[in-house]
Amino acid sequence: MPRGRKVYAPAEELEMINSKIETTEEELKQLKARKKELEKIIDETEVRELYDVIKKSGKTVVEIMEIIKPD
Repeated sequence: MPRGRKVYAPAEELEMINSKIETTEEELKQLKARKKELEKIIDETEVRELYDVIKKSGKTVVEIMEIIKPD
């Protein structure tokens, strides 16, 4: 038979919640930092791939910019 939840004193429960908030905030910081790293890696990869395609086309970067530049 399942046991009921343990009842904590308000001060004890508040301390537990504050501790969990600190842990969660630190984890969030780490996740945001990793997200930023991954976005940078993706951007660098896309730029490298684009540059490779431009080189293979035989055109210069300036020529490609003129082609895709909005009026």
